[in-house]
Amino acid sequence: KNVIGKKAIEVIPAQDEEGNPIPDDQRSIQKVLATRSAVATTVSNAYYYVRTNKERFPAAITATPTAFTFNGKAISVIEIFRDITKEKEIDRQKSEFISIASHQLRTPLGSMRWNLELMESEITSSPKEAQERLREVHKINVRVITLVRDLLNVTRIEQGRVEDEPERINVTDIVQSAIQETESQAREKSISIEMKIKKPDTPQLTIDTKRFREVIQNLLTNAVSYTLSGGHVYIEINHTDHSLDIAVADTGIGIPDKEQSKIFSKFARAENAAIIDTEGSGLGLYIVKSYIMGWGGEIWFTTKEGEGTTFYLSLPLVRQHVG
Repeated sequence: KNVIGKKAIEVIPAQDEEGNPIPDDQRSIQKVLATRSAVATTVSNAYYYVRTNKERFPAAITATPTAFTFNGKAISVIEIFRDITKEKEIDRQKSEFISIASHQLRTPLGSMRWNLELMESEITSSPKEAQERLREVHKINVRVITLVRDLLNVTRIEQGRVEDEPERINVTDIVQSAIQETESQAREKSISIEMKIKKPDTPQLTIDTKRFREVIQNLLTNAVSYTLSGGHVYIEINHTDHSLDIAVADTGIGIPDKEQSKIFSKFARAENAAIIDTEGSGLGLYIVKSYIMGWGGEIWFTTKEGEGTTFYLSLPLVRQHVG
């Protein structure tokens, strides 16, 4: 009797990971009523339902509209939820394992890289074949170090342990240095990289320098990797009164229609991309989007298969930290 006449979202309280109430408009039932479309949560974005005894449990939810008015407004919703405590614990253990394994790998891999670079500088008199083999080992080492770094970053993002160290930066300088770091890869494929500053007096950003450079480097590296020999990569810097906007465009292979919805997901790789670059991890764009959203910004893309892709990112000039 004490629940008759009340809304379901009043009767069943919901909280986020930290115990904060979920706003009504973010609840699954309200989303379905507003959008007329089914919604679902997963282990990674689950929220917690609270029992009458104040205990709470993580719930995976599927909510579906079941009745509509003549003008198409949803008036009835069925919500199915299940307790995913075990799945959340397995997910936590998996993240901890990745974190520990990555930390254990990082030190010896870094030592290997340092020694390989030292050897490369000292073998100029060695046979050409030996030099080429050493360079190939060095490339493999760098690739594994990048993978370990990405796994660590994903773990930190999922555990909410991203440590931002914001400072005032010159955006143009960071972009130019990222271009220089990518130029050797571009030269191997005869790909040109062109930077354009659309307006003078580009404003400074208050942002984590290392992570901002990682974002730009990732977008540039992807553009070069998925552009065929002789192609072009463009990076444009623009700004408004409220935001700094960067576009990274290429004349590459593009993203197939069926792959576009998952391109920012973990381990997501388009089929045509996997053929061209078999070594990619599919973590880079997930990390990029997580950083940008954490800074209060946005990222999106336009693409046409066989003609190229443009990634756009927009960052607020007044620093915002979200989550």
